[in-house]
Amino acid sequence: MLEIAPLARGQHDLDIARVHAEHAVSIRETVEIDPAKLTQTRSMVAQARWPDRAQRARAHMLAKQTNETWTQAGPGVEDELAHAETWLTPHRVR
Repeated sequence: MLEIAPLARGQHDLDIARVHAEHAVSIRETVEIDPAKLTQTRSMVAQARWPDRAQRARAHMLAKQTNETWTQAGPGVEDELAHAETWLTPHRVR
């Protein structure tokens, strides 16, 4: 499912990307132990939701969760944190 989300996003099919990314988050929230994968999936959902103005509050919340998780993770995730901060900075809810 998560593999489909970036492909669909790349083809500008954001509805398909969002559906697959959301489904992956729900699975990872209930069965997966690896917080890095859940965080990456939340980031994908945030990016897929952002173009829809009605979804921006949820997208921003997920992006903030992503940023907070990488911040708390400590050493070794500097690239992921930088990517999360770079995306979050211009994507504010107004």
